[in-house]
Amino acid sequence: MISSALKKNASPFKLLAFRANENKALAKRCVRAHLKELQNIGVKNIASSDPDWINDSQVIVFCLISLKTNAPVAGMKLDIWNKNKSLPIIDSLSNQAFDMKKIVQDHSSENIAEFCGLWVTEEVSNAGISKIITRSAISVLPSLGIGKSIAFSSQYTIKTLCGLGFQIYSEIGDGGKFTYPTKDFESYVALLHDTE
Repeated sequence: MISSALKKNASPFKLLAFRANENKALAKRCVRAHLKELQNIGVKNIASSDPDWINDSQVIVFCLISLKTNAPVAGMKLDIWNKNKSLPIIDSLSNQAFDMKKIVQDHSSENIAEFCGLWVTEEVSNAGISKIITRSAISVLPSLGIGKSIAFSSQYTIKTLCGLGFQIYSEIGDGGKFTYPTKDFESYVALLHDTE
């Protein structure tokens, strides 16, 4: 179902999903578009536009492309965990009172992947795209052999995740809520316990 906000948009779109290392050029275009959006909202100290994950076959990129401009307008990553690498959620939350690596490992017996790096341009910001991309990623998890998924969420996106089957991981923080990256921001870890 396409939202009315998206229908009103002049440009049609297509959603692509691909392994990062199989289309590095498009993955880099998505990274640049994401960084531009972060700059537009005032985020500083942005990392490289050519991150290591572009070479990782265990990173699935979801990218919404405008057919009118051929430009990426939204996207996210699905990062599949294994014992030989970390995940963005582990690296980001390494200084918290809880052990994020242990949490991931405790849930890895059914294979686990992280939903991360969700971004949307202003062009499609009111069109429900975040939900469409997240639902699309959930739909491919069983075919990838992924039994569980994890996400690091802000107070603004936790409702969307919970509406799609994720549950707040209440064993950390204050019933699942903690402050990150500063005391002004509420954050959550959410788990999708059964991808089927």
